[in-house]
Amino acid sequence: MAEVRRARGLTQAEVAEQVGLSRHWLAKLETGRSAVVLDHLLRILRRLGATVVITFDVPDGTAGEGANGGVGEGDPDGTA
Repeated sequence: MAEVRRARGLTQAEVAEQVGLSRHWLAKLETGRSAVVLDHLLRILRRLGATVVITFDVPDGTAGEGANGGVGEGDPDGTA
């Protein structure tokens, strides 16, 4: 993210202000010292004109099991 920001000629302060976040938090995010909040990440990427592809790792042998695609009893969404 920092590389894209720099390539666009933007400072951390500029991006942070434009997306409503603190420069300190953005610095921590760029250096991996802060967890990513998806909403914040999407705002930053939109400002930078960048896109992101999110993939989810599914443990071996669990993808597509059962009629509900692997969702089982006791799942927090209450559908099982």
